[in-house]
Amino acid sequence: MLRNFIHRGLTHTTRPMFVSQCRWVSKKASTDILNSYLEYWNHIRFRQGWAKPQFTSDEVKGLLEDAAEHAAAIYEELDKESSEPKLRKRGGESIAFLSGVGYDPVEHPERFVRELVHSTLSDVTGYVEGLTTEKVDSLMTARHKHRLIITQLENLRRDLEWSTYKAKDKAANLITEAIEVLQNEKETCDEEEDEEEAKPKIHINVTSHAQSVKNLVEKTDIKWEKVKEDPSTYNEELKGLQEKCAESTAVLMKDLLALQQEVQSAVKEGSKADEEIKSEILKIHGLLGTVDEVSKRIQVLKTATENEMSRQKEEEKVQQAAEETKKTLAKLNTWFRTLVDTMSSPSTWSSITIKPDFNERNGPHYSLISTYVPNLLPNTCEVNVNHDVLKISGTCAPTKQDIEKSLSPIVQAAAKDPQSAASLMQRNHEEFAQYLSQGRWGTFTKYYTLPCQLPSHAVRAQYANNVLSVAVPYTY
Repeated sequence: MLRNFIHRGLTHTTRPMFVSQCRWVSKKASTDILNSYLEYWNHIRFRQGWAKPQFTSDEVKGLLEDAAEHAAAIYEELDKESSEPKLRKRGGESIAFLSGVGYDPVEHPERFVRELVHSTLSDVTGYVEGLTTEKVDSLMTARHKHRLIITQLENLRRDLEWSTYKAKDKAANLITEAIEVLQNEKETCDEEEDEEEAKPKIHINVTSHAQSVKNLVEKTDIKWEKVKEDPSTYNEELKGLQEKCAESTAVLMKDLLALQQEVQSAVKEGSKADEEIKSEILKIHGLLGTVDEVSKRIQVLKTATENEMSRQKEEEKVQQAAEETKKTLAKLNTWFRTLVDTMSSPSTWSSITIKPDFNERNGPHYSLISTYVPNLLPNTCEVNVNHDVLKISGTCAPTKQDIEKSLSPIVQAAAKDPQSAASLMQRNHEEFAQYLSQGRWGTFTKYYTLPCQLPSHAVRAQYANNVLSVAVPYTY
């Protein structure tokens, strides 16, 4: 019907723009935004007289109403694009804008309205819900054209009322009818809006939320015996469940806030909140409690899993240390056997000089020379006379049992520490020979000058009980 009126009473170029912008903004939405603007003048610093605003709310009331309608209309466009519930800060950053206006809004009304709308649709991070400067300006321009068309129609009707021409009378009647149709459409939209406000505006899929929470509960029913078998895998799984708990809590809290806003809006308007909304709020509270319990159980399992991982790692370290010790002991034992065999060789002790004590006792026919030399090697003992010089020499070497008994404490101490064992095995047998010698093991040589020359067979030597005795006659 409206299209017919427009076609009969307006030009072809005007009609499409008029029809496309024929819509009405929610009174409640624009009123809420307007009230958020007015909170700027209700600040305690202005109420107490500590400061004075740059301009009063009465001076810019019309501009505030215009900006609120623009912002509400743009929000309606966003709601058409997506039906999901949205959390919006009423008024956006408008208070910050009003606090920093550096010009007279009365002298620059269009600039003031534009910048106020842009701040309303922004937060501290920028534009909300994917808006941009160009998109906001485009939506404001389209709405401005719509309002301008209505104003032009009203002005045209007033001009035609003074004309006596029948054609103009007919045009005036058509325009009047068109305006009445527009007004009727607005009233119809307002009635539909009132009916919508009486219904729950937000529909939360509590059943879907409940199923998600149930899945979380089932996934946390983990047997500890399985966790002990592979704690690292379950630890990653528990991390994923923690993230899902956090996501579920965020979604439930978002829906809960949306429902609570509905309840608060109903209280402000003096009406009762819908029972369905109250029921959904109670269900979401219950789901939040369940998610919290699940989250606590996950944390307990995660802590126990991490402790089990630490325990198993310690066991692995102990086992590795035991294996390393076992390998070290095997290497050390082989090295020790080789060391004992090497040190048992006479050649090891031939390079070490010792000086045993020699005792001399004179008898009626011979002089007796004796010395204590344990474990004297028979094939190394030499007693001979060269003219009037007596030479006594030999090599004393420890047995394998002596070497093992002396070095075993050192080897056993080194076996407790792989580094000490490695350091010990780097030492050569000569160092251990010097350590064991202590004046007992090694090669000795003793010279005596005789009063006369004697043949070697005149000197008699005997070795018994670790004592070497040499009898030298006075004469031959």
